[in-house]
Amino acid sequence: MTTYNTGNSLPSADPKDLYDNAQALDEAINGTAAAFTDRLGTERTTLFRAVELGMASVGVYPDHASGVAAVGEGGYFCVPAALDTEWLVLYRVESGAYVEKKRLPSKVRIDEIQDRVDTAEDNITALDERLDTAESDINIVEGRATALEGRATALEGRTTTSEADIDYLSAASVRQYPTLAAMTADLTPADGIQGVVTDDPDEANNGWHEKSGASGTGGWARLADQPVRESSSRLLKDGFGEDVLFSITDSDGRRTWLEAEGKNGGPTEFSKSKLKESLAEEAFGEDVLVSITDSEKRRTWLEAKKSNGYPTEYSASLIRKSIGVDTHDRSGYLVAFVDSENRLTDLVVRESDGKFPDFVIEGIAARIQQFLPGGNLFAADKYLSGDGVLLDFMPSATKWSAWGSSTIDEWNVELSEVAAYFGAGYYNGGNGATRIEHQFAQMGITNALLLPSGGEIPASGSVSASSSNVVPVAAFKETEGTLSGVHGYLTSDGSSFIFTRSSPGGSVSVAEYTQFIPAEGPKHRSDFVIFNFGKNDINDGSSIESIIANQKLAMEWLTPLVKRLAIVTHFGQTGRVSGDDYMQRIDAVNNFFKSTYGDNVFDLQGYLCGAQVWVDTGLTPTPEDLANQENGCIAPQLSRDIAHMNSVARLAAANKLKQFIFDKGWFS
Repeated sequence: MTTYNTGNSLPSADPKDLYDNAQALDEAINGTAAAFTDRLGTERTTLFRAVELGMASVGVYPDHASGVAAVGEGGYFCVPAALDTEWLVLYRVESGAYVEKKRLPSKVRIDEIQDRVDTAEDNITALDERLDTAESDINIVEGRATALEGRATALEGRTTTSEADIDYLSAASVRQYPTLAAMTADLTPADGIQGVVTDDPDEANNGWHEKSGASGTGGWARLADQPVRESSSRLLKDGFGEDVLFSITDSDGRRTWLEAEGKNGGPTEFSKSKLKESLAEEAFGEDVLVSITDSEKRRTWLEAKKSNGYPTEYSASLIRKSIGVDTHDRSGYLVAFVDSENRLTDLVVRESDGKFPDFVIEGIAARIQQFLPGGNLFAADKYLSGDGVLLDFMPSATKWSAWGSSTIDEWNVELSEVAAYFGAGYYNGGNGATRIEHQFAQMGITNALLLPSGGEIPASGSVSASSSNVVPVAAFKETEGTLSGVHGYLTSDGSSFIFTRSSPGGSVSVAEYTQFIPAEGPKHRSDFVIFNFGKNDINDGSSIESIIANQKLAMEWLTPLVKRLAIVTHFGQTGRVSGDDYMQRIDAVNNFFKSTYGDNVFDLQGYLCGAQVWVDTGLTPTPEDLANQENGCIAPQLSRDIAHMNSVARLAAANKLKQFIFDKGWFS
């Protein structure tokens, strides 16, 4: 039995229907009767009865395999559901496989629905209270309306209106039209009804007309004797659709610009339109209070803004030209300092992006070049380091590289496309399932110290080697380099490192741990780089202090004096909870990135956990997605597993990174 029984058709968003549905669902699931009645009066079978009828033929099994084996082809079986909100899942065996058919809710789900029912009941009670308040308010308004009606009646008694005025304008006999065409198109008025044309482009068409012929027939004719009477203020107020205090008309009864509003004494809209035409505000498209034109209606320098009384931009430009001041367009600046002669200085900032305008950059660049060796600065210029090595002054504009673990490695395709967009080549330095120590060994930041088995590199082939500073992991990518002057490749089988000579030669004795010098990594010290270090170090429990110290070492590894890079923040694994030890470590590293490297940080976590990612991907977030975002973790719809972005997320994040880099202005 339901409470409200509104009878509303499907679908319905009425809270009363929600309440009735919840009552019916409660009877259907928890009741022990054979049937229940829904909110539309239809009798339906309860779950209790359905179980009685169905369980005889549908058994419950601990897993799918047991169910399939027990019932055979075409049979039905149930398996306990994994989710707290569900009780059983019904399957049918089809072609040897189990196919899901129905899910039955659990007590947890029913309790959730009951909570919603309670909330709906509270809302309905509150709504009833609001309706009572509204009814009281209506009674008050009706009382005020009655009082106003009495005042209106009294005012009508005090109003003296001539019979002639009433003949020209009464509620039943006057129509208003903006143009003559609009009037002639309307033949619905009866014979003798009068109307007024107010704004026809042809002034001769404006004025009073009279309809001849029955409704739907006949036509309109302009009155030869246009009315201009003592009660013109009332005629204009009603006939022109405005609150007009007074209006001075011409000899033909046409409105002029001399009108005032009844509510504030200001110009009417019609009056404003005529003033604008004469003052050229609409024609000039500016904030113009007044503009004096010459005999040919051309603008002069005598103009003022309506907003502040200052000269208009057009007026200011004429003034500057006439007195010899610079002719730079001064619109669109957030701030601009001028000298004593009102000329723009270099202290000018654009309003659109907060940057210097081009003329300032060009002027400063020309002056800087005077003080540089040779007069110019080029991308290939070098500087002398403290240890006497010539290094690049500027980072490369055509070489990009990215370093980190699996986030970078799996992002390879999308990041290479971003680099190509800016006309640059791309090197993937990502190595999944490795820590900072392995990535640094490949980059040449902290070289791996190796000791070959037997203390010797053989004349050919491979030799296993131990390391005193890098733990071997099977995921370590093959890295080209030299060991004791021998060229070869370094890999790992998980228990030790393996050095393989690239070509045969004499055996080389290695008596102590010796640096393996990588060949590729050091080539990228002057690249535009993308860093994402430390994710697996966080997972493996390394100290936050060591992760931060290694990030600083990576910055020192970059050789250009001018640093151009993007440091990418880490996102949490799906299902983690904000505030647990893992997420506290994620937050600590990300906060260090942001506080130390500022606007060089690309906040990948912030993007993946924000609302914009759903707009960019076209996906609709689920409650589980939103819960993970709230905790700083990657949402299930954006991940291929709990720890990595899927292709949809990688593409959206790459486009966001592209905009981040573009906004820096580093590349065209």
